Amino acid sequence: MEKNVITFIIPSINRESLSKCIDSLINQTNPNWKCIIIYDGVDGKIFNDHRIKTIRIDKIGSKSYTHGMSGLVRNEGLKLCKTEWVGFLDDDDTLHSEYVNKLFSKYSEFDFIIWRMIFPNGLIIPRNNNISFGNVGISIAYKNKFDNLFFDSNRDGEDFDFINKLLLLSNKYTITEETYYNVNH
Repeated sequence: MEKNVITFIIPSINRESLSKCIDSLINQTNPNWKCIIIYDGVDGKIFNDHRIKTIRIDKIGSKSYTHGMSGLVRNEGLKLCKTEWVGFLDDDDTLHSEYVNKLFSKYSEFDFIIWRMIFPNGLIIPRNNNISFGNVGISIAYKNKFDNLFFDSNRDGEDFDFINKLLLLSNKYTITEETYYNVNH
């Protein structure tokens, strides 16, 4: 397990926005990150950075599935992750350049972090530190120490379900003061 490194798992259908998403990783002030892009049934761009791995999947195990089931796609990335920390990023979203630095300098004692997300209309979640359906998103980072922690479903709220699993495993978490996850859709 690589210490003080985070792997971002990005499910992608190869949208144009993916390049901007990857630029937000490349522009991190702390270079201790890796990325696994999982192309969901499509051919995708290869990025010229040794920290970025790309794979393509067309089915999960022996089962065909409907493309766009990001939870199941993220699970494929989780199986490959070998770093102390895991984070998630959608291919149309971006991170603030201080995300990785702040993770290791301010939040490393926690088992998981819920980063505040900011939407294009200015809405920030979670509001009032409330962890409830519709008030959290996929802006999670957690220590890769929980066995068999995977997404169960592919419906609205899969990120909320995942956070609830983390809450059952540890109460050593925080919601960030910073809004370092930018939702761009």
